Amino acid sequence: MDPQVVTLIEMGRQVSAPNYKRVELVRTDMWRRLRPILAAHDALICPTMAQPPHPAAKADPPFVHRGPADGYQASDMTGVFNMVSPCPVVSVPCGRHTRAIDAGLPIGLQVVGRRWREDTVLRIARAVELTTGP
Repeated sequence: MDPQVVTLIEMGRQVSAPNYKRVELVRTDMWRRLRPILAAHDALICPTMAQPPHPAAKADPPFVHRGPADGYQASDMTGVFNMVSPCPVVSVPCGRHTRAIDAGLPIGLQVVGRRWREDTVLRIARAVELTTGP
């Protein structure tokens, strides 16, 4: 088995029931706060990444969890919506970086939809693709 997968399994085995319940409460609170936004709008459109991608040959920097007081620490912006699982989400290319070091690398956006409305999310994603081109 891949050593990183083994490490993740071992980390998961160390999570206590109270800590697991805390995560469930956070997830429920995230949905409670997102629900009114999606009740008023068909979808939420936001970046897929907080920064340009790392070069292919460069390893991701090690993730260090500093706790909720430090805010969201990952470079991807998709993890937040992965926690709110009933919401359909799709990432779609929407352009290319222009900064010299990142020139030509794709930029993505994610479309987060109302629960059970995959059709709306896919229609919006298709419209973005048709508008921005390859």
